[in-house]
Amino acid sequence: MNTIQDQTVSKRIRPGRTRRLVMGPALLIVALGLGCETASDDSVSDAETAGDASPMADASSMVDAEIAIDASSLDDAETTADASPMVDAGPDAEGPNNSCGHRVDPTMVNFGFNVVLDADGTTQRPQGRPLQEGWTLGESPNEIEDHNRREYARIASYMMPIRDALMCDIATLDRNDWLAMTQILTLNNIKIEQNLSGRPPERFYSSEGIYELLRAGENHHPMMKYLEEAELELKCIAFQDFDFINPAGNDHCAIHGLPVGQGLVLP
Repeated sequence: MNTIQDQTVSKRIRPGRTRRLVMGPALLIVALGLGCETASDDSVSDAETAGDASPMADASSMVDAEIAIDASSLDDAETTADASPMVDAGPDAEGPNNSCGHRVDPTMVNFGFNVVLDADGTTQRPQGRPLQEGWTLGESPNEIEDHNRREYARIASYMMPIRDALMCDIATLDRNDWLAMTQILTLNNIKIEQNLSGRPPERFYSSEGIYELLRAGENHHPMMKYLEEAELELKCIAFQDFDFINPAGNDHCAIHGLPVGQGLVLP
């Protein structure tokens, strides 16, 4: 498969707009189409750079609560914990919890014109820390030129629905739909292996394994590790000239042999 550098694939082009991407059928199952506030490039700080060198989180340390975040974009009231609500995956669940999650409208996913918005509608620059509760995807009236900002929004367009599926919709999530949704990870050799030996912080789940675990009603700690590592590893491959070293001095990309800046393989 060819890598993609600022280009779309024919199966994801939306009629009438040469750069519009349409999310796959699995995304349509979990997306409600939340009407989010759009933001232009002008709302991004002048201090932004293509390669954000701010400290970021090594997601593998989250189970031990050794959480390191990019504090440069935090409000004073923000915390290191992702407060995303969990839903009861019991047998009485009838459908997706549409009040939970990011709920990206697939019709507005448009590579090169999307931005990541926080809960206040402020555009977020590319960063290592995971997507937060209340964040969503918006549209810019102007095409985004910066490589990492384009890729950051692209990754969000994949990871927000994946997060919603596990955190909000696991009770009704079909296995085939889940595998189709996580194809972006599989194509880039992310979360295709599983190892449950050793202490809990050393264990990791594959995409198939985390689905089975959560369907069985297990706790959310392995889920958070899965989500944060998957997102970070997509960034390793997609971002260019970006400092992935966390405050502890560890580089998740280097530790796991991920080719920084290679470019994502897309479905």
